[in-house]
Amino acid sequence: LFIIAFYTYSMTRLLVPIILIYYLTVNRKQIIALPKKFILGLITLGIFLLLPFIINFFDPGGIFGPKGAVILSSSYTKSVFLGFRSYVLNSSVSFLGPLFFNRVIMVFYEYLRNILTALSPGFYFAYGSAVAGIGNIGQFYLVEILPLMVGIVTAYRQIRTGNRFYKMIAGWIILTVLSASLTVNPPYATRTFFIIVPMIIVISTGWITIMQFLIRKKVRLIIALTVISGIYLWHISYYLVSYYFRFPIVYANEWEARAKEMFDFLKENEGEVDKIVITKPEKSMYAFLLFYHQIPPQEVWTHLERYSTDPDGWSHGKKFGKYEFREIDWNEDNTKQTNAILVSEGGEYPEHQVVTKELFYPTKYTVFPLGQQILSMPETTKAYRIWRVIPLVKPAETNN
Repeated sequence: LFIIAFYTYSMTRLLVPIILIYYLTVNRKQIIALPKKFILGLITLGIFLLLPFIINFFDPGGIFGPKGAVILSSSYTKSVFLGFRSYVLNSSVSFLGPLFFNRVIMVFYEYLRNILTALSPGFYFAYGSAVAGIGNIGQFYLVEILPLMVGIVTAYRQIRTGNRFYKMIAGWIILTVLSASLTVNPPYATRTFFIIVPMIIVISTGWITIMQFLIRKKVRLIIALTVISGIYLWHISYYLVSYYFRFPIVYANEWEARAKEMFDFLKENEGEVDKIVITKPEKSMYAFLLFYHQIPPQEVWTHLERYSTDPDGWSHGKKFGKYEFREIDWNEDNTKQTNAILVSEGGEYPEHQVVTKELFYPTKYTVFPLGQQILSMPETTKAYRIWRVIPLVKPAETNN
């Protein structure tokens, strides 16, 4: 199961080995008591299942993964450090730069800040992640902050008595936070998914402890359960409304909400043109093409052209069949001999006003106070602009 998890997500390449080592340490007495042939068989099976990863260890998809996601190698993180150091190096105390603000110290400082950010109560119980979140709800329900605190105290008491189960749960949480903090843009929702199971166990432990306390105080359990269930029902309703009705509108731009509509239009018209140019290759628009047009994987492996790997380790799609992913060259892509479709984001190339088709994101309402009045302003944003370039056909010559 650990090895299956190892292949699921890039962060597991770090998280799985250290959690496994920690669990082996916690349960070392029980493991030593196992038959040696059994242990040897497990090790052999583990090495066999890891062969695909070992073979591709140094490939871009191997141990390194996208370098831009890790603070040790991210160009964004480096730029922040260098930007700060520039103020020191261009001052009268420039000697402090290499001494106090070198790369090792600054990375360690950033790592500590990431850890504190990853422990933010607001992230877990109020507003969630700015990246891959829905914007107005945490990773857990707000009501669960009380049983979490009670559960932490209860789990700590169990750990002090030598309870191995709660030792494993505590290690699971701590090691996940320490691993996720090595990445950029913390707290990142998908990189903390691994903390869900142990957190639910701690929260459940807290609820059980609270219920036992209420029973001892002669509080009728049915009343407590009714109140708690009502609070949970409200939280669930708030989440469902936020996710299914608010989120698709407010975050339509971030999630390319009109990509399917755009690629459906292109599929209907691609037979009439020689090429289709789509801007913003860094947004991996080719992935939407492959998905919505249901391109078989074997065709992708043989026909997809990619750009060379960028400094952060990403390799974006460049060309697939008639589709080209690059900026529009208006001198070359809009000539009298061109037979093409040009696609840009809604805010690009405002000087080219005449378009064949425009796609819009859902209408969003911005509500704000003006004195004692509350105003609601509808906002409609362009998602994509599409130009159909038709070649000029010369009239047939006559004998006149």
